[in-house]
Amino acid sequence: MAKQIASYTIKVDTKELERIINSTPQRRGEFLDREAEWMVNDIKRHFGISPAPPGGPPGIDKGKLINTIEWDPEGADTRIIHDGTEYGVYLELGSTRHGYTWPFMGPSMERLRRDIVQHAREFEMVR
Repeated sequence: MAKQIASYTIKVDTKELERIINSTPQRRGEFLDREAEWMVNDIKRHFGISPAPPGGPPGIDKGKLINTIEWDPEGADTRIIHDGTEYGVYLELGSTRHGYTWPFMGPSMERLRRDIVQHAREFEMVR
């Protein structure tokens, strides 16, 4: 029997991003790739030291989590940011055993949401 790996989805209001993408459809894939790469790098840049205090980003212990964070395209308009561990979702959302969180994807998504228009200007998609 195949082992089930936990996953979660973060839903974000993407109206502004969709407006930007639709204004220059010929560059949207390149822009989305760039933003996915930005987010992966942002997540990794914000990791702390181990042991990390609850509520902050995870610390680097052996490096498995940080070394498996990557992105993959899923169709023309979707990029999936993921890690290759079974425990990343529990750090992000909390475990039933301890109840603590060490979020790393949500805070990065919030920083991306805050900066997306500036990124689009730098990419010359909007003025």
